[in-house]
Parts: sequence; structure tokens; C-alpha cells
Amino acid sequence: MNQKEAGFTLIELIMVIVILGILAVTALPKFNDLRSDASTAAASGVAGALNGAFSNNFSTFLANSTKAIRINATAQACSDTAMLGTAGVLQGGLPSGYTMSSDTVNCSASGATLACTVSGSNASTASVTLICTG
Repeated sequence: MNQKEAGFTLIELIMVIVILGILAVTALPKFNDLRSDASTAAASGVAGALNGAFSNNFSTFLANSTKAIRINATAQACSDTAMLGTAGVLQGGLPSGYTMSSDTVNCSASGATLACTVSGSNASTASVTLICTG
């Protein structure tokens, strides 16, 4: 008639909960920091796509200038929708939530490189190199 009951004691359960709480408190700041890292990485990805698009456009210009998007204004705006839009170097335009700096740059010669900035959420920014087609 002597039955043994199996299970955890109340003290063991409380200790497990306390240990899990300590682990959660130490891990939480790392997860919060990942959000800013992710937005910075996303802005860098958009900048990389733009850098590739400008390089591809310049290569097309060198091979056959009639098929390239002309980037040759003396006061070229980095945010020019004709340059970036659906018929521009980045077909489909910039992803939603991203903008290019409105700085104007001088495309004085074919192959000249100029710096622009792409901005995303959480004030994340990345540098883009615009290549003029002359």
C-alpha cells in the first residue's frame, strides 16, 4: 500500500523558472540590438543593388551607348525618378521605405563617379556610387 509519487518538488520548479528568467534577461538586449543591425544590413543591400545597377548601366553604355540610361546632367539629382524609376537603372525603382539623397552632383565626364546616399528605416544609411555615362 506504500505508493511512491514521482514528480518535481515546488522548490525545483521555482529554481528552473528563476534560471530561465536570468537567461531571458541576459539574452533580451542582444535580440533588441539585432533590429538595428538588420535595418543597416537592408540599407546596405539596397545600396549594393544600386551600385550594381549603375555599374551594369555604365558597362552597357560602353558596349552600346544607345541602350544605356543616360546619366549626364551637369546638375544630376541623386533622387531623379527618371534615372531610378521603372525605366531607369533600377527597374522597378527603389523599394518602399527607401529614399535617395536629393543632392545634385555634376556628371562632367563619362565614367565619373559621384557619391549619393540611400536612406532606409530607423535612419539607416548607406553610400551609393553613381557612375556617369557622359
